[in-house]
Amino acid sequence: MERINLPQNNSDSTSVVRKTAGVLRNGGIAVVPTETVYGLAACLNNAEAVKKIIQIKGRDENHPFAAAFPDTESIAGLGILLNRAAMRLCRCCLPGPVSLVLDLDPHPHRFRSLPEIVQKAVSKESAVCCRIPDHPLLLNILRELQEPVVLTSANRSGQGELPDIDQIINSIGSGIDLILDAGRITRPVPSTVVRITGSGYEILRQGVFPAETISRLLSPETAE
Repeated sequence: MERINLPQNNSDSTSVVRKTAGVLRNGGIAVVPTETVYGLAACLNNAEAVKKIIQIKGRDENHPFAAAFPDTESIAGLGILLNRAAMRLCRCCLPGPVSLVLDLDPHPHRFRSLPEIVQKAVSKESAVCCRIPDHPLLLNILRELQEPVVLTSANRSGQGELPDIDQIINSIGSGIDLILDAGRITRPVPSTVVRITGSGYEILRQGVFPAETISRLLSPETAE
């Protein structure tokens, strides 16, 4: 396990971006900073890497992971539907601490070509939880990688958010290949999760982004 300490002014370091993308591309697991909490990341198209994250987290199929993307085009490219409400939230809230649970296109698409274990790990009831994180380093890693990643909080399933890298190592250190240490997170609150359907929306988890803002953006008076 390698640990890289990130200076505050080094969030867009090219060498760190390339190294992390290389670790993920080769099937490794990385702890990365996000705008909310530290996350565990693995390449979405790598079945063995996703299996490692499942083992590290101790998570079952009833609690799928989020997938992180560099932009909305990458979400659509995987075969995930972006209706009018989803596009509005993408424009107004992303990149940012909002996770959108979106339906998969019922027709054959790229998502169906992923390994079965990966499909089960990130989808439930034909929907995927999608994130575009508002963290410059992580966004640059995603752009360098040119692939979505599985992204989940760096803790054991059912455990509270861990704001400190040493706590993360003590809890789930085994199996991690690379840690990007950006220091202690002062307010470790996860993203707000919103389920978007053809008929409306539902706040599945209140996180750091205000649910009231989501409701206002999707209200008939505000929607375009």
